[in-house]
Amino acid sequence: MTMRSLALAQLVVLAAACGDHANASPDASAADAPRADAAAMLCNAKFTGNFAETEAVPANCASVSGSAAGTELAFSIPAIPIATNLAIAIELPTPPTIGPYSSESVAAWSATATQDIGNAHCFYVAGSTSVPPGNFTLTLDAIDNATAHGSLALELAVLAGAETMCGSANFESLQLAF
Repeated sequence: MTMRSLALAQLVVLAAACGDHANASPDASAADAPRADAAAMLCNAKFTGNFAETEAVPANCASVSGSAAGTELAFSIPAIPIATNLAIAIELPTPPTIGPYSSESVAAWSATATQDIGNAHCFYVAGSTSVPPGNFTLTLDAIDNATAHGSLALELAVLAGAETMCGSANFESLQLAF
């Protein structure tokens, strides 16, 4: 494949990742998650469950880092209603490949956020070592240097500290286009 056809193929992949995200349902898979707006170069995050929020965050919300231990896809997504960031880490194969991943196909992953309510806390958790584990579906469309592009659908458990009301739902969902 020539450099020109390779560049054209990458452009087609990136263009396919763009689209309208207005009709994504909260329980949609990552394939149905809103796509990042390539023109504005933003990550689009939609939270549903205990709180509802749609947020455009900086385009580099997904970072890829590698070491001898493996490759990690990491996110830090602002969750304004609970005044914190949601930290997500997903272990990818080395080298990472474009395509689908899920909580069933990845050995190690985690997602955490803590909401402070006075002296009490609400914990938003999911991961391979969490109970309950939660789940995710991920589609990687492209990896450019240390930044990834694609979509993520994630479900976290909402765990309340003693005598704390975290909301009416036991879960929080995130649809993310990056």
